[in-house]
Amino acid sequence: MATVTYGSREPGVAADSGGGFLVAWDEALSACYRRIAARRYDGAGVPTTDAFPVNLDTLGWHTEPAVASLGNDHFVVVWQAGDIFGQRFGPDVLFGSGFE
Repeated sequence: MATVTYGSREPGVAADSGGGFLVAWDEALSACYRRIAARRYDGAGVPTTDAFPVNLDTLGWHTEPAVASLGNDHFVVVWQAGDIFGQRFGPDVLFGSGFE
């Protein structure tokens, strides 16, 4: 019998002007579903949030995240799920429902 191991992969990272940064990655939640997750860190590398889901769609294969800083502690994360999708984040806020 084969053993299936699920895990995280393909991290993307971007830093803001204050030295803080956001790391995003894709992670398997099952053999049929990968989601994009992210976590914020301060300039010393200390986590400032728990890991949180980036994509709002709860079905499918979401992979290959990339992160860019927009300044003022705002970031955008884009990823692939057939098409290219994205989500903007403020310091404590998810902006809107994403974009394609």
